[in-house]
Amino acid sequence: AKASRLCCVRCSPACPKMSRDVLRLVLSALLLPLAVTFVIVPSQTPFLRAHSAFSQLKHGRTSRISLQPGLCMSGAGKKSQQLGPGLFDPEIPVGEGGDAPATETGKPLLTLEQCAISFNMFDLDNDGLVNKDELKQLASSMGSFWSDCRSRQALWSMDQDKDGMVSFGEFYAWYSQSGMERINAAPEPEPIDNEALNITKETCRNMFQLHDIDGNDKLDLQEFQDAISALGFDWDKEKCESIFNRLGSQQNGQMGFREFYAWFSSGLDFVGQDRKRNLTEVILEPSEIDERKIFVRGFPWKAQETTAQNYFRNRCGNVSEVRMIPWSRDGTPSGRCIVTFEDKESVEKAMNLHRNRMGKRWLEVYRVNEGDREEVHKVDRSKHGALIGIRGSRVKEMQAESGARIFFETAPESVMVIKGRDKERARAWALAQAILATDVVDTHLVEQTLHGRLIGAGGKLKKQMEEETGAHIVYRSEPNQKPRCEICGPEPARRRAWQLIQAKIWEVLHTEEEKFPIDKKYHGTLVGKGSIVIKTLEEQTGAQIRLKSGEFEVEGKTYNGVMVCRGNKDQRARAHELAQIMLKQLPPLLSDLRGEEDFGLGSLGALPLSAKQMWEQAVAEAMERGGWKPAVAGEGKEADAKEAEGDEILML
Repeated sequence: AKASRLCCVRCSPACPKMSRDVLRLVLSALLLPLAVTFVIVPSQTPFLRAHSAFSQLKHGRTSRISLQPGLCMSGAGKKSQQLGPGLFDPEIPVGEGGDAPATETGKPLLTLEQCAISFNMFDLDNDGLVNKDELKQLASSMGSFWSDCRSRQALWSMDQDKDGMVSFGEFYAWYSQSGMERINAAPEPEPIDNEALNITKETCRNMFQLHDIDGNDKLDLQEFQDAISALGFDWDKEKCESIFNRLGSQQNGQMGFREFYAWFSSGLDFVGQDRKRNLTEVILEPSEIDERKIFVRGFPWKAQETTAQNYFRNRCGNVSEVRMIPWSRDGTPSGRCIVTFEDKESVEKAMNLHRNRMGKRWLEVYRVNEGDREEVHKVDRSKHGALIGIRGSRVKEMQAESGARIFFETAPESVMVIKGRDKERARAWALAQAILATDVVDTHLVEQTLHGRLIGAGGKLKKQMEEETGAHIVYRSEPNQKPRCEICGPEPARRRAWQLIQAKIWEVLHTEEEKFPIDKKYHGTLVGKGSIVIKTLEEQTGAQIRLKSGEFEVEGKTYNGVMVCRGNKDQRARAHELAQIMLKQLPPLLSDLRGEEDFGLGSLGALPLSAKQMWEQAVAEAMERGGWKPAVAGEGKEADAKEAEGDEILML
């Protein structure tokens, strides 16, 4: 390629035409090393990801850094701008005109922008930091394949604040001062003789979960000290507090797993530290029977093995063993245990008991050594209804499809909690995001005085509209904001819901109240046991009814009680008619029912009616004796039409 002056990316204007044979030879020479690389490179993933990042750089496509440098080899009359060391040729100049930084031996380095692209690729959670494992992958993408010991040594040399994490500033300052060249040239470091540092990340996660007593996926100072004790180190409280504060946890008093694992895997504070005892049994070693085990947290501290055994045996299936887990610091009971079932089906039943209430506390149930944990996502409270669905339909579908358990919390902040294994949590969150992306929220201004009428007693009317349309409806009245109605769901559902709301608003605005004199001594009869009479009046007539006592003037006369009916003219008249039937028929019916001592209930014969059953039967017989006829569908709308005559109404 050099002899023919052929470019890797494009030919310069000075390139002569080449024969097909020469072209085949050149392409073969270029492709053969690439094919060999895919076979012999120890880790293909970092290589491919790095190559993808520099391809983005070549075309100016990068999410966090906006760059558009060209990438080509030398051409006539043009400056060079090349890929960096470790990817193709360590001697290729980097940057424009050879202005890139160089090592102490004169070898070129990656530019600041190129380093940033590589760093961002391995900063998976986008927090601007990488731990030891991510640093090892980053070095591999740049052509340096380190062991764990060498990765730990490199991290120590660049981690200024000793938190086990490396920022991009720390990395580039170290790299630009030939740090990578010195690490590669140094002899292989001696491994740290400490069994505690050899545990896997998953085992570390299990230990973290076991000591996270309140289940918020964070450790406070006491929980952190317990975790250190479980590792076999007898560090005093002052040393633990010093490390805890150094890791930047003094602001909120808590430490997440990412911070804990970064510090732990770095080994910064474990060099020369002898363990006083072996690793505690709290750190669970994987075994063949893990699929029949669960980890439980939340029992009372004084609970014994028999308590847990009886609890799960009665709800899930036969239990073969229960092992209580005491506090590692002093061996006292902690309310945590490992339960082993006789079959896997019992484990699946036990998963449904996660967050099951026990008085003021709840139980947490996790699979063992399967990455089963809770994951919290911030989701605005107004979106919860869209994710839950009508009567929980959507959340049930997400749980069935993903295998995860889903919970919603509103205090202290609005969140969606997903519990399950890694793939289950990822699938559930993807489904939730898909719902949020397709469900748009329509906002309509609705006067606050109408909210109660649109919601209905106990939310009945709102629920009916939601069930009929499939949309989620929320009425809001907040300080410094106009009262409004928010409708969430697919477009047809939102449109239909707003039609129903508009129809109800029109009905409310075009109905009137009418007062009928009824002495307050009869109010109890019209209310009935459990408000059964007044509910029957509303169901049969469609009017809204309430009873008031006091002095009221109706048609020039004063009464000490009234029945207020709200509705159209026909609804108000029918409500008054049925009320008169109830006042006339109910007293003798109730008296007869109370006097019949041998009145039986069906085949039970000798059992008397309860008060509720007595009122229900009396109301039904009162309507029958009074000749009451339920309204036929469409009947009574003539009054509505007369009242609305002359109004110009546009129903969307």
